[in-house]
Amino acid sequence: MPDPPVCVIVVNWNRCEDTLECLASLESSSYEKTRVLVVDNGSTDGSPQRIREKFPKIEILELPENKGFAGGNNAAFRHLRDTGAGYFFLLNNDAVVAADAIAMLVAAAESAPDIGVVGAKVLFADDPMTLESVGVAVNMRTGRVRQIGYGEKDTGQYSELCRRDAVNGCAMLIRASLVENAGPLDEEY
Repeated sequence: MPDPPVCVIVVNWNRCEDTLECLASLESSSYEKTRVLVVDNGSTDGSPQRIREKFPKIEILELPENKGFAGGNNAAFRHLRDTGAGYFFLLNNDAVVAADAIAMLVAAAESAPDIGVVGAKVLFADDPMTLESVGVAVNMRTGRVRQIGYGEKDTGQYSELCRRDAVNGCAMLIRASLVENAGPLDEEY
């Protein structure tokens, strides 16, 4: 089966340096079928121009105002609707990805047709051997949430695919058909 196309969505608002670092990491991706879209949420710091100068091949969708994380990603979903993407990879602009990250996430998603979202292992930038999150546990009785793995040293203890109540939104792969069937992200969040 051929590799499904992945649209990477990076939402930016006045954080150009972070976004440039994020985009530089995406250039090293081993997954070839990617299209990167930066959604600029009405930045006033010259972000779109600086991103175009550094990454002229990357597409930028400029919004007139800050629509937040959900609104920016929803604008991207609408913009990318008819691209034939198999997946959307939502990536925070202050995240840096390993070269094999997208390939690993796609392999996990492709391993079972009922997987709609795959979350990445998130490490602290200033201590890349320490976990920030490998998913979220939700206590359905109290509504309390907990980042699984937070503060633990990464020794491979969370390297196997497993189900979680939720994933960390800073780096998540979403099956395009899920977006189509479930609808957009809740912009009230």
